Amino acid sequence: MTDSELKIAVCDDMEKDRIQIANMAKKILKDMQVSALRYLAKPLEEDKLKEALMYCCKVWQEKKEILLPTVKGRYRTSFSKIQFVEAFDRGTRFYLDGEIVDSRMKFSEVEKWLPKSAFLLCHRAFIVNLPWVKSIRNYEFTLTGGKTVPISKNRYSEVYKSFVNYISD
Repeated sequence: MTDSELKIAVCDDMEKDRIQIANMAKKILKDMQVSALRYLAKPLEEDKLKEALMYCCKVWQEKKEILLPTVKGRYRTSFSKIQFVEAFDRGTRFYLDGEIVDSRMKFSEVEKWLPKSAFLLCHRAFIVNLPWVKSIRNYEFTLTGGKTVPISKNRYSEVYKSFVNYISD
């Protein structure tokens, strides 16, 4: 990177959701007026850039609102509130922080639609949101709050590796 400055827009809100990278501390202090989510100085360190990008993705997921199609209309929520998803009665059941929402969406559509960085297909009928996972053992996830989500015996080693990778990142 030879530019004196590089702005990486990570999210939709270009005024606030960005990572600011500059050559000099003075330049960064001047650029703090733009309210970036993270400030990085050159030369860039790969691990610091990765952490900044992961943080921006997390912030974006927490802020991003979604509309779930239900029998009664559309239900407004965010990815961060979804604990896990279950295939249910020709549709999908979303277990949110404190409530359950049944949707007409096909489970296969939901699987494609959820962000792969946080959601993991752990069973043919279950997708878990990894930030909610407290522990993994005996072919099931235990979530914050005590709920459990089954893990397929056929997928266990793959799911376990994905969970460990998620935790270590």
